[in-house]
Amino acid sequence: MKKIIQWMDDKLEVFIGAIFLALMVLFTSLQIAGRYIFTAPFPWTEEMTRYMFVWMVFISIGYAVKTGEHIRITFVRMLLKPKWRLYLDI
Repeated sequence: MKKIIQWMDDKLEVFIGAIFLALMVLFTSLQIAGRYIFTAPFPWTEEMTRYMFVWMVFISIGYAVKTGEHIRITFVRMLLKPKWRLYLDI
């Protein structure tokens, strides 16, 4: 049980993000095929792709904050003294 909880803490966001990305590619391809081959697009694929994209962004923000790899401007950080860098990081 402890291993499952540890795996969920470490890799669940990455797993969900990968699944959402694969499904988004599949649904977008299905939308394109429906539009050009069958001349009748599937209305639910566009909406599902949009919702998955929004949720993938939310999950990715949490993962980026957890790993400390969120977007930052390093030029300003490099100009500061080490003491002020700590305050900026906090």
